[in-house]
Amino acid sequence: MIGIMGYLSIFPLQFVFLQFKPTHFIADRLNKIALKIVFFFCGFPVRIEGKENVDKSETYVLVANHASYLDIPMMFFVNKGYGVFVGKSSLSKVPLFGYMYKKLYILVNRKDPRSRTRVYDMGKKVLGEGKNLIIFPEGTIPKNAPEMLRFKDGAFKIAIES
Repeated sequence: MIGIMGYLSIFPLQFVFLQFKPTHFIADRLNKIALKIVFFFCGFPVRIEGKENVDKSETYVLVANHASYLDIPMMFFVNKGYGVFVGKSSLSKVPLFGYMYKKLYILVNRKDPRSRTRVYDMGKKVLGEGKNLIIFPEGTIPKNAPEMLRFKDGAFKIAIES
């Protein structure tokens, strides 16, 4: 409930920044701020180790296993700068959140090969624009988490080619 209230509190301002591509980074930053507030009020302290090893002038493909719904907000804390998530297309159907997700991030229909190809091309474009790309290469949360699924190789190909 706190998460929903946190998101609803920023959405009106975020909606304004979602209207113009040059201000999308501000909408993304609002997501980070809202998550920090939610984690604070939920009593979830977050500590990221190794931040000093990240060069903010470089772009990265950030990959992580997908063991829970907390993995996504944690990537906001790990990512420095503007990061573009790759996520399932069904997220676009979530009221308000789906609108934001379609505007800021890359949607993939995992059953459509053309959609996966489009994600690959868009991922390379995102990196070329100086943004980080955030992908969960398992593609879903495993039913037996923390046991991991086989990683799909698209994220790694994008990283190598970029």
